[in-house]
Amino acid sequence: MSYSEKPKVSFWLRLSQVELDFITYAVMAIIIVSTLWGVREANLWRINHFPHAQATITRMWPATVNLSHGRTKAVTLAEIAFVRTHLGKSYDCKNTIEVGEPDTTFRVGDHLDVVPRTGSCYNALIAQQLTTSR
Repeated sequence: MSYSEKPKVSFWLRLSQVELDFITYAVMAIIIVSTLWGVREANLWRINHFPHAQATITRMWPATVNLSHGRTKAVTLAEIAFVRTHLGKSYDCKNTIEVGEPDTTFRVGDHLDVVPRTGSCYNALIAQQLTTSR
């Protein structure tokens, strides 16, 4: 190697701090987005592959949910009743779920297509609103 040639430097050593920060934040954003996407896909998979039940909203009320750093959010909670069938046996279920913001379109008496967690009456996902009681 002659004195006029520059020594080879690794790609990572040639990057400035701003470029390294950008790469770090981009990787973190990709991890967060892929995690959120994975949760969404898991719920969609559950809706498409697990048994459904027809639920009726029996009671609704407004509530406040505590978020991080002292913030709160107004939501509407609903008590739903449905019959879950597993291996030929029927189980009467009552569960409380969040149905949205205070100005939600759900009303008492509405029928919902729900997918409860396997083997339980809890953590029911709303697949769709079947009928409205208006």
